[in-house]
Amino acid sequence: MYLDVTEHPRLALGTIAAIGLFIAFSPEEEVLYTSVDKCLASGVYPKACQAASEDASQHHLATAPKFRNMVACEMEYGAGNCSELRQNLNSNNATGTSVFAPSPAGFVMPRSIENFADYSEYRRRQQNSKSGSSGAMSAYRKRNGDLVTPDVSASEQNGGSFGGGPGGALVSDVKTLNAKTNVKGRGGFGGHSFSGS
Repeated sequence: MYLDVTEHPRLALGTIAAIGLFIAFSPEEEVLYTSVDKCLASGVYPKACQAASEDASQHHLATAPKFRNMVACEMEYGAGNCSELRQNLNSNNATGTSVFAPSPAGFVMPRSIENFADYSEYRRRQQNSKSGSSGAMSAYRKRNGDLVTPDVSASEQNGGSFGGGPGGALVSDVKTLNAKTNVKGRGGFGGHSFSGS
């Protein structure tokens, strides 16, 4: 049995409107690219991949989780996954002392970006939001395997400066990210994607 839209036109229009709203307000699927080469291999335009990588590097310097010492960082992000972050590159630390941050696992941006115009529009949306980013964001892999990005809105609520967080953390507000790591095929309708999280 099927619904005859000629008998129920309001129901049909309501369903179409509801689906449109759902699609319009659904968050875009995000993809983790572990390198510019992986981004290029997925079919994204080279200029967009390069700009995303550079934006994520700036995002890392500005918002990376920061720790007083290597041990505290490695307790959260695993042995060998942290390095010294020179604070003269970051204006958030008035003391100028070095702190430690996890090494980025890569950069994250929406799956829908294919070219530089798409990326420029995404960058504009990010600048107008409270994401703390002006484009692609850096992502970090925690010791337990979770993928996270800095939670700038939580940091701002907590003062947004280098305070004394738990366990040697200076700034460590992060949120779990449900991004896919992938190399995607772009074949138009009927194309396919290989991914794993």
